[in-house]
Parts: sequence; structure tokens; C-alpha cells
Amino acid sequence: MRLLLLLIWLVSSVDALAALKPFPNAPISTLPIYGEAFGNLVVADLIYTFTAVVKYKRAGKIKLTAPPGFPIQEVKDFEEQSLDLAGKGYNDKNGLKFSEIYNFFTHNAEAIIESGEFDDFNQQLVNMLKELETCYPGWSDNTFLSTFRSVNEDVSCVYGVLKDTMTKRITVVFCGSRDPLGLISGSNKDWRSNLSFYLAQMTTPTRIKDKMKGELQNRVLVHKGQYNYLFKNRKLDNRERPQRYEQIKFDIENALNGETGYQIYVTGHSLGGALAHMVSLGLAGAKEDFIPRPVTCISFAAPFSGTGGYRSAFEQAELDGLLRCLRINNREDLVPTVFPVSLGLGLLNKKRLMKHTGMYLRLKPWGVLVEHSSKDRVASAIRNIWFKPGAIVENAVTALGPHMLPRHLERLNKFKERPDMLKTLEELYEDNTKVGQYFAEGTAYPRYNKDEEKVLTSDEDEE
Repeated sequence: MRLLLLLIWLVSSVDALAALKPFPNAPISTLPIYGEAFGNLVVADLIYTFTAVVKYKRAGKIKLTAPPGFPIQEVKDFEEQSLDLAGKGYNDKNGLKFSEIYNFFTHNAEAIIESGEFDDFNQQLVNMLKELETCYPGWSDNTFLSTFRSVNEDVSCVYGVLKDTMTKRITVVFCGSRDPLGLISGSNKDWRSNLSFYLAQMTTPTRIKDKMKGELQNRVLVHKGQYNYLFKNRKLDNRERPQRYEQIKFDIENALNGETGYQIYVTGHSLGGALAHMVSLGLAGAKEDFIPRPVTCISFAAPFSGTGGYRSAFEQAELDGLLRCLRINNREDLVPTVFPVSLGLGLLNKKRLMKHTGMYLRLKPWGVLVEHSSKDRVASAIRNIWFKPGAIVENAVTALGPHMLPRHLERLNKFKERPDMLKTLEELYEDNTKVGQYFAEGTAYPRYNKDEEKVLTSDEDEE
């Protein structure tokens, strides 16, 4: 009987693999990790700014008007619709140029500043775009906002899809946690999601599932609040809506528009960084053949996303060349350290250790540390202890200063000439001093809780 079951499994596995079509190979980036980090940080900050202005417009706190020649003359579209800008055919189906978006904001800068909600808004925007133009001349005329989805944010996450026709990149940018009390948007979903620290079952990506063990071939355990944002958006107004993850795949395909030679990047800050990790794993191992691999994830100040089984799946995708990831945070930031243990009762939701993933860039006041998740050891566990009195005081006094993007940018610029910052992400993965022994030998994380391999009954699926 066992032999028969084994034969059935082997045949089904071969059939499943045969059904997977080859995917395009993405060009390998030659940028040093400073360049990777800098570009994605400024893009993440721009999306924060764009999202904040749209929120205030939606709340009636800012009156915006379209400048002459701006493609979207009905400004109410910003507050009433998810903007499928590529789908509407702007700029040869690429979307809105960032130079056009910049003109829109400068045209409305006085109204935005008069709202009292943004300090020195125009100068901040100028500085961000100058930083990008300095590194990438012509960036604002060759980079497009292809999609911006921020409506229904009480049930799903906010993100934008950017298309850079100069460096040939499609970047999915997630907005992190803002407006904790829901004073602007009327929703505190971000923070409720952050604190929903139970476990959910994320389907193991198709292209790596057969290399996992037991039930991990079907699912891995992840942060429930983050998972629900992407894969379990509830109905709104009794209407079915596509799950955010499925919508993201559609938006990427739409932005690619059949063109080849592109790389896919996923980035975000805080909650947005955690979502970037989860989505990049899904995209890297997805059955769809239009997604070029490896997918690259660049995150900032991301909290934990999953358990040891999730980390094993993540590392398997890295080993298979499907995924590359750079996780960045400041030494004093407490957000990446909470919560190290999941909440809940029962087999699925009993307490489990949470694990970070990817290549880690730790920014310290005096330097940097670079190491992969496979280098996890006692020192790593100590770094992830959240109870640090000095850091608690600094985060409170500076309103989470170590967690915010300006502190990250300050240290990236301060240490950009350090040897590790001048290496490419690919070089770091090939450096056996940066990865653990088991990873260097071609094995994904082996030490997760064995309960994660077991089949769970239906009544054990809820918190």
C-alpha cells in the first residue's frame, strides 16, 4: 500500500512539474547594496507621501486641482478609485510619469502646506526627487506610477506599482503603518493587522512545494494580520473583490505589457516591509510564467512574518535562484524584534518562535553588519530581544525615530563606502562568511518545529 501511494505521489509530482512553464530570467543587478537600498528607500518614502496626500484629500482636508496638461483632470478619481493608470493608456500604457506627479504636487503645494498636516512639504518632495535624479539621471521622466491602489484600505493594504523603463524594473511598493487611531482614514486596520499576531496558513508556492517536508508542501505558517491583508480580504458592501495578492500579480503583468528584460522588485517599510517579504516569496514561487526570476525584495524595518517553516520555504526559494532579499533595519529599532513568539492556543495557534528571512543589513551608529538568516545563532537571538531599556527610551522620546526612513537614509549615506556596502546582493549570497554552513551546502532552514510538518484538522485552523 505504501509503495502504491509513493508511486502515485511521484507520478503526480512529475505531472505537476511538467505543467509548470519556464519563466523569463531577470537580469542580475550590478548595483551595490547601497544603491539597491537607497533607490528603494526613496521610492518607499515617495509612496508614503503620495498615500498621505490622497488620504487627506479623501478626508476633505486638502483641496487639490489638476495643473494644465495633467492627464487626469478629474482629481476626485484619486479619492474614489484605485488608479489603474497603465490600463487607462497613459504614456503608451506605462502610467503617469513621476515628473508629471511632481508637477501635480508642486501645483498644489500651497494648498497642501496650508492644510497644516505637512511640514515643509514642497522641500521634502524636491529633496526626494533630487536624490533619485542624482543617482539616476532622467529617472523622473522614465519612471511611471503604473498602478496605485488605496481605496478600501480598511480591508486591504495600500500599494503602488512602478515601472522604470530606463533600468527596466517593475517595483511593487507597499505603504507601511500610518494613522494608528484612524483619525484621517476612519480605519485603524494597519495597527489591528500588526497586533493580530496569531498564525495563518499560507499556501506553499508551487515551484518549491515539492522540496518541503510533510504538510509544509501544502502550507507554511505566517503572521495572521499580514496574511489577511493579502490573501483574505473580506467582502465590502457585499461585493466580491479580488484578493490583494491576486490583484498584485495582475498589476505586474499589466505593467510588463508583454515586454521582456525586466526585473521584479518588491519593497516597503515597517508593515509594508513585512508584506513585501510575504509577497516576494509568493511571486518567486508562483506557477505563473510571466514573472521574471529572481524576484528581489528590499525591506526596511520589517517585523516578523512567519515561523521556521516559512523561513525554510523562503530559503529554498533563495537556493533555487527564484528570490533575492535584503532586509534592512537600524540597531535601535524595536519594531523588527516584536513579537518574537506568536499568540494563540491549539495546535496551529500555539506559541511558536517567529523567524526573520533574507540577507540582513543592520545599520549601527558606528558601522554595518551583513549576514544571512542562515547565520542565525545566539548573537542573533540576543539582537532580536525587544526589551532594551535604552532603545525603548530613544524610540519613545524621538517618536520612533530609529524606526523611520530618515534615520535609515542617514546611516546608509554615512556608511556607503564600507566594503560590504559596495558588494552586490549576488556577491553576498556567494560569500560563505555571510551565509550559514547549511545554506552554503544547499540546504534550507532545517530546525523548525516538527509540529509544522503535521496535517492539521479543520477545527484547528482558527485562533
